[in-house]
Amino acid sequence: MKLNIIIATISLQLIAMVSLAQDGDSVLGIWQSAHGNGRIQIYKSGNTYDGKLVWIKEEVDESGKPKLDVI
Repeated sequence: MKLNIIIATISLQLIAMVSLAQDGDSVLGIWQSAHGNGRIQIYKSGNTYDGKLVWIKEEVDESGKPKLDVI
């Protein structure tokens, strides 16, 4: 009886782990920030994922100079 419970528990845990696993490529694409003032493109470069700023709501600052992405 205990062996059946152990096997059932392990089986359920394995099923849960497999069903919750996510594909890494699901992050690819353009994402908007939570505040809605910018968009980031996530792309795959070899075995790594990289991102770059592709749009900002206000392209110039208060003095009229273009806003730049600082690295």
